[in-house]
This record gives sequence, C-alpha cells and structure tokens, in this order.
Amino acid sequence: MRFKTNKEEHAMEKKIAEIIQNFAEAAKDASDSASVEKLRVAFLGKKGEIAELMKDLKSAPAEQKKEFGQKINLLKKDVEGRLADLTAGIEQ
Repeated sequence: MRFKTNKEEHAMEKKIAEIIQNFAEAAKDASDSASVEKLRVAFLGKKGEIAELMKDLKSAPAEQKKEFGQKINLLKKDVEGRLADLTAGIEQ
C-alpha cells in the first residue's frame, strides 16, 4: 500500500477501523485463555494484522509516517488493553 494521496491516507484509516471492528467481533467469542491467546497472535503477532500495518507504513511518505505510526501505536495499545481485560475477566 502506498500513501501518496488523501485517498490512500483514507485507506490507512479505513484499515485501522476495520481492524478495530474485526477485533471487537472476534473478542465476543473469546471465552477461555486459549481463545484470548489466538486473538493476541492474530492481531499482535509477527504476522498479525497490526504487524501488517507496520509493514505498510514503510511505504508511506515521510510526512505521513509519524501520524500513521502514532495511530498504529494507539491501535496496538488499545488491543493490548482489551486483551488484558479479557484475560482478567476469564481469570475471575
């Protein structure tokens, strides 16, 4: 994915929104620690959805990398927090 136009910038934001939605839907089915671990790998693993976004970031123009990098890091922290909440809920 290359980021040379506003249209392509919008594509990155759309992809982030899709990941948030996909995670929320998948999290509904997480009922044990094994399913939470599968979620973690699918979204935060080396070949997970967020890692793929980071790869796409390499092709972004320099002036957009900082903004997109911050958005991706916020997404990652959000997913990590939700996974922690799911794990805590299962352990209770």
